[in-house]
Amino acid sequence: MTTDRKTRLKLGMVGGGQGAFIGAVHRIAARMDDRFQLVAGALSSDPARASASAAELGIDPDRSYASFAEMARAEAAREDGIDAVAIVTPNHLHAGPSIAFLNAGIHVICDKPLAASVAEAEAIKDAARSSSARFFLTHNYTGYPLLRQARAMVARGDLGRIRLVQAEYAQDWLTNVIEQEGHKQAAWRTDPAQSGAGAIGDIGTHAFNLACFVSGLSPEALSAELHSFGPGRQVDDNAHILLRYAEGARGMLWASQIAVGCENSLRLRIYGDKGGLEWEHQDPNQMTFTRFGEPKQILTRGGANIGPDWTRVPPGHPEGYLEGFATLYTDIAEVIETGTDNPMLPDLQAGLDGMWFISAAQTSSAEGGPGSPDSRHGSSVPTKQQEHHPRGTAPLDPAPVRTRRHVITPFDPTRGFSHDIFPLRSDPQLYRWSLDTSNRHPVQPCHQPCHRNASGHAASRRPCGCGGRCGGGQTRPSGGSTWQQGQPDCPVGADQSRF
Repeated sequence: MTTDRKTRLKLGMVGGGQGAFIGAVHRIAARMDDRFQLVAGALSSDPARASASAAELGIDPDRSYASFAEMARAEAAREDGIDAVAIVTPNHLHAGPSIAFLNAGIHVICDKPLAASVAEAEAIKDAARSSSARFFLTHNYTGYPLLRQARAMVARGDLGRIRLVQAEYAQDWLTNVIEQEGHKQAAWRTDPAQSGAGAIGDIGTHAFNLACFVSGLSPEALSAELHSFGPGRQVDDNAHILLRYAEGARGMLWASQIAVGCENSLRLRIYGDKGGLEWEHQDPNQMTFTRFGEPKQILTRGGANIGPDWTRVPPGHPEGYLEGFATLYTDIAEVIETGTDNPMLPDLQAGLDGMWFISAAQTSSAEGGPGSPDSRHGSSVPTKQQEHHPRGTAPLDPAPVRTRRHVITPFDPTRGFSHDIFPLRSDPQLYRWSLDTSNRHPVQPCHQPCHRNASGHAASRRPCGCGGRCGGGQTRPSGGSTWQQGQPDCPVGADQSRF
């Protein structure tokens, strides 16, 4: 990272108005090295709030816009128009603004994940390919000095051949269903129509991106088990995911927003046949490196032989979240000004990889994940001695007891996402998680114990799951977005519609 050149680029912002969280973080980061100046914005979908937010930030009234479309047209036509725009809206509003500004020839800096669905991600990809502007994604942890150091160490072979990649990101702020209490951030992040995914999209993509960034590896397949523990919550709040790499390495990823006691616990561990690295966000200025058969070493940010170009304050002074964001913004300014590439910067491909991760995890979990057909309920396979079974823990028939490994081919940038591997519905919501309730059919309560919970996903037709007492011939509608037991055509009827 260099900061010798002090040219200020003109920055616009979509979203990030009053009451927003991430918008303020982006504004601080953009100004930390004095490389950007915020001059325009469509800061809220509410015109009054947008205007009030712009006034608070010192934006001229004539450059405060009621919509991103108006902003893109007007700024592209101005002689002093913005050089770049930061998109800091909820996930479902990433695609529209990104496409509008790319089409206007304005560089886009978008918060993660790339979009709320694969269809939206592909639309952004198409716009970026035909635009002269660049697209950047703010996976801010890639700006942390020691993580860039870890990447360099892996690349030069300090760890040898990589065998294991362990990533986890745990929080506890969604332990209670605060989205039902008017909490703004929780409300949109747990709304599948706005977020497209729960914990795997909100923080799981960070862990996934970090594992790829440092290890230099991209998984070829995964097997996922997603859970929703919050009563009534319609997105996942906990995920366990196994990763398999073409190079022979194996990985595990855990993402949770209901892990009590974990405030923002991001952790990465990578092990090769010669050594291992361990890093935790709780102390981002230290990292453990161990050569096999030798004592552990504690590496410190800015310490001896630790990438001085990647740190901004002397060793011993804390550097973390805001500085990581600022490093990305400074690197982005350099790319915009020079037209060169920076392999440290997350780009469109990083966003597409993240969308593969989300979609593959959702598809894998809907098809049974790494365990039984009941894995979506967060249950393990119970013993046959269980006579009483709350929803999601019913005993299983011997035949369906199996371990499923849903192998999904990775995203191929030359041909897009494989629609043969990801079964599609025809609507643009195709990859929003199967907990979307919009297409549910009414069900009648079942007063008889169900033999098991069947499992399926949006594109399949499977037995209704009442345990065969309806004759075993009833199936769920193929177009429904949720797996339910006891569909209206099932004479038994089982109120198992929520999982």
